[in-house]
Amino acid sequence: MKKLILLIFCIVLIGSCGKKEDSASKRSSSDSTEKKADNPPPTTKTPEEGTTKVKSTDGIEKHKFDKNNLPSAIKFKGKIVEGASWTDKNGDNILIITQTDVRNINADEREQYLYAYHYINYDDGYSQLWNITDFVKSYCDVDAKYYPNTLEIEDVDGDGIAESLFCYELDGRCDVSPLDVKLIMHKGDTKLVIRGTIGFDPYDGHKTRGEKNFDDAFKKVSSSLKDYASEKWDEFVSSYKSGE
Repeated sequence: MKKLILLIFCIVLIGSCGKKEDSASKRSSSDSTEKKADNPPPTTKTPEEGTTKVKSTDGIEKHKFDKNNLPSAIKFKGKIVEGASWTDKNGDNILIITQTDVRNINADEREQYLYAYHYINYDDGYSQLWNITDFVKSYCDVDAKYYPNTLEIEDVDGDGIAESLFCYELDGRCDVSPLDVKLIMHKGDTKLVIRGTIGFDPYDGHKTRGEKNFDDAFKKVSSSLKDYASEKWDEFVSSYKSGE
């Protein structure tokens, strides 16, 4: 009889211990779940969220231009009036704009030339990417003149390769007729040109609205390039002052 009572006691004791372990296990699981709920994992944002997009200039490094210290491979005509030096995905770049003096062709007619050259330093040295030649020949005014401070080097479309842009006039007028003006932009070796005029009042010579015509080449490139060139044209023409 004593053995039977002892056996029953042992069974009850073992069962009681098992229930306590199950209860402790359940509490531990519950505590772990609550901690995860209190500390959810941080959420991530894509780079576009919460930021303002700006024009990319990645890979474009502008350098100080020194017209008196150009590589021997840089060949040009005329006198340097402006230049730029920079590095982009294409390598090291040098762009120079030059003008000649006004030259007499004969007793009455004169001429003046404007040039621009873009060189890139490839593995075997500097090579010419493009060049332009423009001029005025006239019996009257003669002025093929770069507009100072209009040379721009910017990565407009954000592809890591800089576009260049500048503006100049071709004045061969004998009166106050509209003045011919050009804006030259390059995307690589692709030339993009705005050809237009600055108008003048025939009575007092004051500046009036002129023309602005885009070359068809703008249709083959990003619209951002046309927009940028158009804005620069308006800026340059609006700041034009006769005789400068």
